[in-house]
Amino acid sequence: MVRRLAGSSITDRGRYIVVRTPENPGFHWGNFLLWPGPPAEDEVGEWMAQFAEEFPAATHVALGIDVTEIPEWPGYLSTTGLEADSSVVLAAELPPEAGPPDGAPTVRPLCSDDDWGQEQGLRVTLAAEDGPPPPGHHAFLERSTAESRRLVESGRAEYIGAFVDDRLCSVVGIASDGLGVARYQNVGTHPGYRRRGFASTLLSRAGSFGMEVFGARLLVIVADPDGPAVGLYRSVGFEPVEGQWGLSASPVS
Repeated sequence: MVRRLAGSSITDRGRYIVVRTPENPGFHWGNFLLWPGPPAEDEVGEWMAQFAEEFPAATHVALGIDVTEIPEWPGYLSTTGLEADSSVVLAAELPPEAGPPDGAPTVRPLCSDDDWGQEQGLRVTLAAEDGPPPPGHHAFLERSTAESRRLVESGRAEYIGAFVDDRLCSVVGIASDGLGVARYQNVGTHPGYRRRGFASTLLSRAGSFGMEVFGARLLVIVADPDGPAVGLYRSVGFEPVEGQWGLSASPVS
C-alpha cells in the first residue's frame, strides 16, 4: 500500500511481483521481488538471477516472501550470501494509549523545510547507532525523507514530531490509502530523549489521526522481533498478528 501511494511501480509477472522505486535505487525494500513462498534449495540461484535481470544496476538483492510464517530457514543461506530478514507485524483496532510525556515537549506535525531537515538528521543519527552506514545510505535517507514529505503534501500521510526547544527529538509517521488500514512509518527517538514517553505519545497522536482523518479501522506497525521497540508497541496496545519475511544481500563497503 505505501509503495503504491509513494508512486512505486508494481508489476505482476505471474510467478512473482516486481516493486520498483526508481527515485530511490538505494532503497532495498523499495526495489525488490515478492515471491509467494520460500525457495527450495535448487531455486535460490534462479531467484537471484531473476533479481539481477529485473534490477541490472542494483548492488543489493532483496527478495520478499509473501507468507506469514516460516517454520525453519533452509541451510542454503550460509552458501549464497543471502541473509534472512524477519519482522513482526503488530496491529491495533484502537489508537494506542499513552500518558503525558516527561518534559512537556511541543507535539505537532512536521511542515517546514527545517522540520524535514531535522527529520533527515534524526534518521542519520539513528542509523549511526548500528555502526558505519553502508555505501549510499546518506543518499537513501535524503530521498526517503523527500518521499515522506511528498506523501504528507499529497494528503496520504502525516508525520508528527516531539520538539524540545525547537529541536526534533522524536518522530512518527503514518500513511493510508483510506481503505481501512493505516501503516506507521519511520518511528524514531533521539538516544538522548528516550524513556520519556515521547514515542508513545506520538504513536497515540498518529493513531488517532489515522482513524479520524484516514478512516482507518486497523493500525499496523512492523518491528524487529528482537529489538526494544516491540515491548514499547505492546505496552501501548499493539498485539503481534503475523511475521514478515525476506532474503537480502547488501553492498559491501
